[in-house]
Amino acid sequence: MSDVQPAGWYADPTGRHEWRYWQPGWSELAADGKDEVKDPLRPRWRRYLAYLLIGQLVLVPIIGFVFIKEGEKLDARVGVVQAGHQDPPVASIVYAACPGERITHIALSRSGGKGQLNTVIWSATGNAAVDQPIEFGKTPEGMTTKVKLSQPVGIHETLDLLVSTNQLKDPNTFEFSMDEVPSDTGAVSYHGSYDSDDAFRTAAFDTTRCGAEPGGGNRSKLIKVLIGEVLLALVGVAIVTLPIYRGPESPYA
Repeated sequence: MSDVQPAGWYADPTGRHEWRYWQPGWSELAADGKDEVKDPLRPRWRRYLAYLLIGQLVLVPIIGFVFIKEGEKLDARVGVVQAGHQDPPVASIVYAACPGERITHIALSRSGGKGQLNTVIWSATGNAAVDQPIEFGKTPEGMTTKVKLSQPVGIHETLDLLVSTNQLKDPNTFEFSMDEVPSDTGAVSYHGSYDSDDAFRTAAFDTTRCGAEPGGGNRSKLIKVLIGEVLLALVGVAIVTLPIYRGPESPYA
């Protein structure tokens, strides 16, 4: 007997009917006695479900893009406080630093308003400790002034502050109004104003923990989602291909 049987009626490998037509390859033609019916080897619903499970792989780049976009940047653990009863205000940067963290870049900008570019009014780069408040315009030791603060900030100004460190190299820019800045203690930060230093630092560490990386939490979620997507696709492949029916062994006589 040859390895490939000629076309004809053979015992139905699915067991659903008495006979099934081999052409070669099992067709949808089946028979019970002399009554012929059309019955696909694998039900159509299984194929549709398999295509759906395999097709959901197209969502992988979309899901990945969403997770990556959401995880691009972190909030710096930075805040602003001002000395009380001074006009113009004397504002300072405060930072909730992690062990070994040092400031590498400061940029203070005046908001240009809708449709206008912000104007950098003070910036500095280098490597400085963050254990003490840094007064606006006074570049700390270890850093070099790039743009000198030519005049004090106004009491109602809206400003943008970017503070990068050796641990948070590209954080989100912090926008605030001098009207919101508390006096003497506490700080205003990304998510509100805090009445005490402890409250500010607690909130800062809750928002961006030490050792956090941009997209770090989202990256682990993305990996889990991708694994789930691949497993679903494999289930789809199994649904459309299993069970595997061997070719016929003996023809209908």
